[in-house]
Amino acid sequence: MVMGMNLDLDSCMTAAIILGDINPQEIDIDLAHCQALPEQLANPEIPCVECGGSGETKLNDWDHHFYNGDQGDKEYIPPACIQAAREKLGEIPPVVQAIGAWDEGKFGEFPEFKETQIIFGGMLLDVRNVMEQAKEGIILCQKWLAGDFSLSPKEKKWKEIKKNYDIKIAEEMEKVEYLQTKQNRTLAYVESEFWGTLRACQEPMDTEDVVVVKNPTTNKITIALKPASTSSLKGICDLLNKIEPGWGGPITGKIIGSPQKGSRLELREVVQIVRLFM
Repeated sequence: MVMGMNLDLDSCMTAAIILGDINPQEIDIDLAHCQALPEQLANPEIPCVECGGSGETKLNDWDHHFYNGDQGDKEYIPPACIQAAREKLGEIPPVVQAIGAWDEGKFGEFPEFKETQIIFGGMLLDVRNVMEQAKEGIILCQKWLAGDFSLSPKEKKWKEIKKNYDIKIAEEMEKVEYLQTKQNRTLAYVESEFWGTLRACQEPMDTEDVVVVKNPTTNKITIALKPASTSSLKGICDLLNKIEPGWGGPITGKIIGSPQKGSRLELREVVQIVRLFM
């Protein structure tokens, strides 16, 4: 199995659906920095999860992102876990529906499964090795897929870690700056090493507003609209790719990110591009 290194609930649930009862500790997982190798994507014997081949489920490729080099507009493709559930399970269990909705930014939906999101987030904060994150994440998703939502001592620890992290996010929000774009959107921007800051910025904003966050540790920049926005960031993505190849994001066009290795652009430069063209 090949998995993209930007692990999330969508990728881990997708892998859990594909593996079924197989223990992820007993298989080889290859981590791709961005896309899997062309020969891996073309081989149906190798499941490729969130690392290219969007929509190519017959080749065992499970993704819904576009990448630098993709041509033209793509039709809507649901999150990878939704694709996998439809094809492998014949139905979409409620917890998978929840993860699919969250992956598209619909954070307020399925509050009954909110604890899974908290536990997974705490796991990512506690487990620093990406390979171990992948395996722990798959194990959690296999458990939830089986209908077991009881808390182990380890999961209780992860829940507490996430609670403390959210306190830090509240402090980060005090650094956020705002301006108006040419199309009269509110643009919020901030440097923050915490991935939860973007979501916290979005929550009080209007549907068509936009957020730009740069992680000063990794130099990764993320630009996001709300999922309900009628606009798209694909034009911004195309423009940024001309300046710095490697920008990409989900086919929905509501969120894009800089190259996996980080961006050489300053936050203010990206903010000015978004201000002028959004």
